[in-house]
Amino acid sequence: TDPAYTFADEEFSSTWGGAEARVLLTSIAGLRAAVGVEAQAHPYNHQLGGATPAVTPYIDEVHRYLTGSLYSNVDWDAAAWLRTSAGVRLDGWYFEELGRAGDETGPRTLGSVNPRLALIFLPSVDDTFKLIAGRAFRVPSIYELTYNDGDYTYSRNPELQPETSWSAELEYERSLPGGVRATAAVHATAIIDVIY
Repeated sequence: TDPAYTFADEEFSSTWGGAEARVLLTSIAGLRAAVGVEAQAHPYNHQLGGATPAVTPYIDEVHRYLTGSLYSNVDWDAAAWLRTSAGVRLDGWYFEELGRAGDETGPRTLGSVNPRLALIFLPSVDDTFKLIAGRAFRVPSIYELTYNDGDYTYSRNPELQPETSWSAELEYERSLPGGVRATAAVHATAIIDVIY
């Protein structure tokens, strides 16, 4: 490190807004369905950082982006001993620009479809089995994609890939006398393209 630069001051600020709408359908006995849409706009995400005694900031950037999602979930009491829940979510991100002036990257779009399923078996009034599986998705944050200190110790990473995880869980629950419940469960998760 350069001993001349002993102090750095960084400031991060943003403005964003969003809206969500959801419709719930319950007109069929034993069946519940929900459909929703969500949108967010992030028009101002300012990163400002400078080191003493330098006069010029090493980062002074604004990165705009939009996010949106469409999702649906259906719960169905198929029988007295079986309940099911299935859903899917479609997510999308649009980053206007991840580079800096003079070194633009252009826009970047990312998206994902994420399903989930839960089966609940009720073989008796005291026993419950649950099988749950699904996929999750995490896009790198605007900080992870664009933060840098002028390439002194840290460089921007606009090419970072989203992180995906698949999870499954099997759970057994037994009702015991006195209102006590005993639970045993096993689960597994696989994470792909971990963001680091």
